[in-house]
Amino acid sequence: MIVHKHYFRDRQGGDAQVRVIPSAPKYAEEMEALHRIAYDYVGYEPSDDDECMTADKFRNHHHVFPEGQFIAIDTGANQVVGATVSMLMNHNPNYPVHESWAKLTDFG
Repeated sequence: MIVHKHYFRDRQGGDAQVRVIPSAPKYAEEMEALHRIAYDYVGYEPSDDDECMTADKFRNHHHVFPEGQFIAIDTGANQVVGATVSMLMNHNPNYPVHESWAKLTDFG
């Protein structure tokens, strides 16, 4: 079952300038551009095995776990202005996770 299609409720007024919505693959390039600015990867050529989120990695995250991907979109400019990436995993708080995000997600 695709959870966000059943449980996501738009709680924002119809006139909101910025809206939070479930992501979609069509926003992947904008999400990459936003990530590059936020994490100072501008002008950096990412490799497949680093932390830089590329459009392909965002599309893969959406494919694997669409319920956990959200964006904030400026409705006036129709532009992505915020994004989340997340994952579900079994975690025992008594045993901290010492792996990087890249390694935990198999590099995207």
